[in-house]
Amino acid sequence: MARYPQTILVACPTPWGPDMQLAEEVFRREVRAVLAAGYTDVYIFGTGGEGYAVDTARFRPELRSQAWRRQADPRPGQGSAGAGEPLWFGMVGRYQRVKGHPFFLEAAVEVARVYPQARFLIAITGADIYRHLLRERAEALGIGDRLCVEGFVENLPTVLASLDVGVIASVGSEGSSRIGLEMMASGLPLVATRVGGIP
Repeated sequence: MARYPQTILVACPTPWGPDMQLAEEVFRREVRAVLAAGYTDVYIFGTGGEGYAVDTARFRPELRSQAWRRQADPRPGQGSAGAGEPLWFGMVGRYQRVKGHPFFLEAAVEVARVYPQARFLIAITGADIYRHLLRERAEALGIGDRLCVEGFVENLPTVLASLDVGVIASVGSEGSSRIGLEMMASGLPLVATRVGGIP
């Protein structure tokens, strides 16, 4: 199976002034700085009216919480010797076939082999049965003791900032991934399938 080319994708949100006009000089300065740093793949996002603009005052790296990381850890103090602190990979979104939850779990198995300190978060909206099914599948794959499955997350900005890697495993239906933008605004590297509007 052919692989998509890998790249480092840099996000540049479009800055809007209090008058809802594009702050063009700020935007140009930001893009110039990214290009000058040697990045060639730039993702421009955010508009004044589509609803895809990300509130960077709400989603930001400074919200990282060691307390959340400890509380969510399904196996506290059980990392392999010398493995270091847990490395959190997280997927957030509704439970739906196109979102690729099974693929996330299959990839988690491979990640856990390489990174013994890896932990995995799936936060989904939907009936409890979906969370139960995901836990069952994780147990069958041998990673049940590394997986934290949550329902609706009240403190999403804190949770995102407390992860180490954001994941989108969708197999379709991603015209523009809002959670992907929120993950990047929270300072996370994003690992994503190349579907829809995700480069």
